[in-house]
Amino acid sequence: MSPIWPPPGNELPPEGHYSFKLNREPDIKKEEKDGKGYIRLVLYVTALGTDGNYRIIDSFVPWDPRYTDLCKALGVEHSKEILMEGAVFEADIKHEEFKGKTHARIANIVVQVDIPDKDDGIDIPF
Repeated sequence: MSPIWPPPGNELPPEGHYSFKLNREPDIKKEEKDGKGYIRLVLYVTALGTDGNYRIIDSFVPWDPRYTDLCKALGVEHSKEILMEGAVFEADIKHEEFKGKTHARIANIVVQVDIPDKDDGIDIPF
């Protein structure tokens, strides 16, 4: 069964739980505020829902807890070049007010449970 497509326009996706797929590599933007430089990660994702698919752009800084959760959910290895386009993770969409406009934000990113290494003493019977 194919998903129901939402109507055209700037309609926000309903708040709730979704699977997200990265449409392209995240942008890592260097920004400056009050004379201090910092990095912002910009995600371009599609939220895959039962009521339709929604394109979302969201961004956050490395000290935001969502950044840590996203890295864990995607298995990101820091200081290594990796390709993330097409990666999938689960999270919620929350509506957030910013400068008088409501935006869809990614929240409550689901962190995957660590899979044990084969050398940890657990025998697999095959």
